[in-house]
Amino acid sequence: MPRKPDTAATPLPNLSRRRATQLAAGSLLLPWAVAQAAPTPIRLGYVKAWPSSNIPSNLVAAYVRKRFGIPVELVSSEPGPMWEAVASGRTDLILTVWLPGTSEVYYHKLRDKLEHLGAYYQGKAPALA
Repeated sequence: MPRKPDTAATPLPNLSRRRATQLAAGSLLLPWAVAQAAPTPIRLGYVKAWPSSNIPSNLVAAYVRKRFGIPVELVSSEPGPMWEAVASGRTDLILTVWLPGTSEVYYHKLRDKLEHLGAYYQGKAPALA
């Protein structure tokens, strides 16, 4: 005579083959769905050696992280590579734009690949003591 188990077995739910397949597929897709829900970092280009680029870029990155919960990756480079990176899509955004003036040559060369979002500062920069 077969021996009965010492503990009662948990009965299996009565699942249809279709429902069992849906549950299995759902459990396999869960890591993918979680990865899709995680926001993609914004890549913010800046020139580290320039305080007028470094400081605002770090402030904006901190604000976006805190206010919106979106990760921001700061990408430091020289001015030419910074402009090339944003024009090619390797970087999403730059704040370091001085028009007319320092950035004019880069802007005119790459303007067809850029979207100008406007100024975040109006007026003349204060003189440093």
